[in-house]
Amino acid sequence: MHIHLDKNLNTEQIKEKLEALLKERRTHASMADFAGKLKGVYGDGLAYQKKIRNEWD
Repeated sequence: MHIHLDKNLNTEQIKEKLEALLKERRTHASMADFAGKLKGVYGDGLAYQKKIRNEWD
């Protein structure tokens, strides 16, 4: 994400834009929010990987 700063902005306006940028950055989801969401879909993780990567059977 980036912000556009004009050269005519005063310091208060710049601070407002930076605060808005930080606030938006905090609201984004991270990978930790999705950890464990597919439990039960694939069963045992190791068994699933072996089944998918089994090229010889």
